[in-house]
Amino acid sequence: MKKKTNLMRLIVSMCMFMVIICVMIWQNTQLQYIQHMQMESGVLTEVELLEEGQEYTNDTIKTIQKSVKVKNDSDVPVFVRASFEEVLQYLPQDASEITKDAPANHEAMGEYLPVIQQVTSQTFPLAGYVDITDVVGGLPIDQTKGLVNVWLKKGAEYGDNYRINDVLFAYRYAAEDNELVQKMTGTLYVQDPSLDWDDRRYEARQLRFSYYEHGYRYAVKNWAKSELVSPYSTDTQPTGFTYLGQQGMSRMTQFDYSLTDSGLGDAFQLPQKISTFPDAVGLYPSASVKVVNSFVTAAHQQLGAANIQIHFGAVSDFREIQRDSWVYNPEDGWFYYSVPIDASYTSDNHDATTYSLVDKIDCHLPLIDNVHTTYKLLPKVEVIQTSDIGALVEVFGLTEGSSETASNRIYHYLRALQQ
Repeated sequence: MKKKTNLMRLIVSMCMFMVIICVMIWQNTQLQYIQHMQMESGVLTEVELLEEGQEYTNDTIKTIQKSVKVKNDSDVPVFVRASFEEVLQYLPQDASEITKDAPANHEAMGEYLPVIQQVTSQTFPLAGYVDITDVVGGLPIDQTKGLVNVWLKKGAEYGDNYRINDVLFAYRYAAEDNELVQKMTGTLYVQDPSLDWDDRRYEARQLRFSYYEHGYRYAVKNWAKSELVSPYSTDTQPTGFTYLGQQGMSRMTQFDYSLTDSGLGDAFQLPQKISTFPDAVGLYPSASVKVVNSFVTAAHQQLGAANIQIHFGAVSDFREIQRDSWVYNPEDGWFYYSVPIDASYTSDNHDATTYSLVDKIDCHLPLIDNVHTTYKLLPKVEVIQTSDIGALVEVFGLTEGSSETASNRIYHYLRALQQ
């Protein structure tokens, strides 16, 4: 049997860090079983992913605090390596708008992307507007009734044909949701201008709902080449990706990064090369460098000053590998755990579990101020049995020569643990 049949593949649907509509979607203390392959001995190795997380926001940063650990409850020791694929979904700053005659939750509008504004109960009042919805006629009486709000600038007067210009229309998705509204356009007319300002009634006409003319744009990066076929793929050969180019169900959430209209788009080009940090001290994650910029935001100009910073946990330098740490290899983009993991391993008062690779992610404004922006960090994990002497080279692709490269240093360090 070929060496790759000895490879227990961990394609992990984990740690989908999402910043979507400025709300973090989590499941705390989630335990998920990871796909594995049967070994020659017929023993199934049980490997789990443990996640714990919470999020909080201050004036300028949304922080996603997360632990990413791998657990092996079996008696069969394994070497573990992990890396990531990234997806940033966003709208360009110059995105053009169109209007339609139905709101975003109408069944006929499913293919259109609504222009969403994030507001609070004080957003319009602080700008000098007052809610006059109750004295406005001509508002929709179908499923949008009560959800179209009209805000008038305090003291605003009418112009030609009794039309008032300084008015705002907004559509709420649900009666209880006052924070997310769809942008609208329309005209407002005063019915009896002889009345005092506070006693007037109005009529709304030509109401339209705003949408973006084109859909999302995407920036994606692949930190390391996946060695085996993605579990979401129908291909018989590896593509180098686990999630990118695929669609499926992950942690009870549907994802679609396929090259189709429903995913990234049929004209989208997946990255031909992996994205790695430079092989120079101080430029890649290590014991002395715990915070690095995400590849997708560091390389993309459409987001202006926004960026995403990833805070790493227990990492060390391949030039000075520490026990119980993740070691980054700038040659292949993988993080290698520096000791084998099995049921007897203990770290940080957790049995059979690695130290965390990632501690948190900081999303800086104006990125999190864009309700259509979604960032996902998609970890992928692969393991081999420590008893498979040749797998470090044949599966993980490390080099066993005498040079001082990262791959060579990591190989010799792990190879010594196989003795």
